[in-house]
Amino acid sequence: MHFIPTYSSWLNQVERFFCYLFFHRLSRHHAHRHSSIRYVTPAQRHAGEDHQILAARHAVYLRAKEQNPARWSGATRNWNPIGPVTLNPERDSVIKTRLAGHNSQVLAA
Repeated sequence: MHFIPTYSSWLNQVERFFCYLFFHRLSRHHAHRHSSIRYVTPAQRHAGEDHQILAARHAVYLRAKEQNPARWSGATRNWNPIGPVTLNPERDSVIKTRLAGHNSQVLAA
């Protein structure tokens, strides 16, 4: 028996689903600007382009503030590049506590 993929075959449906997921995750990685990394895309940050982008944005904000100071009640937005980012920041405290020697459990060999 020879397998001929059709639109209704379950294998084809699974393959189409993973292509859909991959495409949308990839496009989000290259198009969506994240607020936690100062409104640059993860791809721009990974490529090291975030420093130039944020410096250009800072210059635009400063020019806008000089041209119309009445619109600004305080300082401009913070456009300094941020440091390392973790996916699960709540786990950092758990890891630091473990490394600091606060182990209450003795490990056996």
